[in-house]
Amino acid sequence: MAEASVQKPFAAGKGGFTPLEDLIRSALVRAGNFSPSRVDGEVMMMMIELANRVIEEVRRHPYWTGGDIDYYNDITESRNIPDMIMIDGLTAHYFLQQGSEK
Repeated sequence: MAEASVQKPFAAGKGGFTPLEDLIRSALVRAGNFSPSRVDGEVMMMMIELANRVIEEVRRHPYWTGGDIDYYNDITESRNIPDMIMIDGLTAHYFLQQGSEK
């Protein structure tokens, strides 16, 4: 049986899904912020809101069969959504929020 693809297996550990904080850092790096460890709390709070938008999109997707998903309340939490979907969703929402043409 093949294992599920995890973008950051070192961060996911035995849980199988990466905590939101690490996914946010990946999204910020992809958006051009090469020092995401220096991001302040306000940006992290905004990213939690953006992550919850991604959850809404996943919930509505006709091919989603992963069951119910709770919203994020904290950056240390993880959800049963593939890492790449969360990273790409966070990156896209961040670009929209920033008014980026990327």
